Amino acid sequence: MSQAQSYTAFGRNEFEEFLSDFAFEEVEEGSGEAVYAINVPHDDLEIRVFSTLQGGKARACGNDAIRCVLWETEHDEPVGGMKKTLRIETWRSNLRPKIKDLLVNWRDHFNGYCPECGSGVLKSREGKFGQFLGCSNYPACDHTE
Repeated sequence: MSQAQSYTAFGRNEFEEFLSDFAFEEVEEGSGEAVYAINVPHDDLEIRVFSTLQGGKARACGNDAIRCVLWETEHDEPVGGMKKTLRIETWRSNLRPKIKDLLVNWRDHFNGYCPECGSGVLKSREGKFGQFLGCSNYPACDHTE
């Protein structure tokens, strides 16, 4: 790994200061993972940023990355747009465009609600024949596309 890509530790305050530029708010912290969210113009969706922080500092080198995802709040699960950012010196300049992309293009990452049950969310899944969309209410609803 080159010097420009060496691991960079940062603290909670530094991370929250970066996220405040987008008006993210902390929504939970459990098992050392801090979760921040910002709404998108859809009732059940938000963008969440996950970062493991132990004792107020990022975990050690190689143990974690920052994750940015489109989150469906009713089922409390990710539905797309999963973007990983490594903890290297350039984490801020790498994470900023990923957040901006999800804020602007969140519709491109949301596959909609299940046409069969109406309440599940269509999620991208991997099967033995490749990628497909499946209902998040599986096994109660086994709709696939």
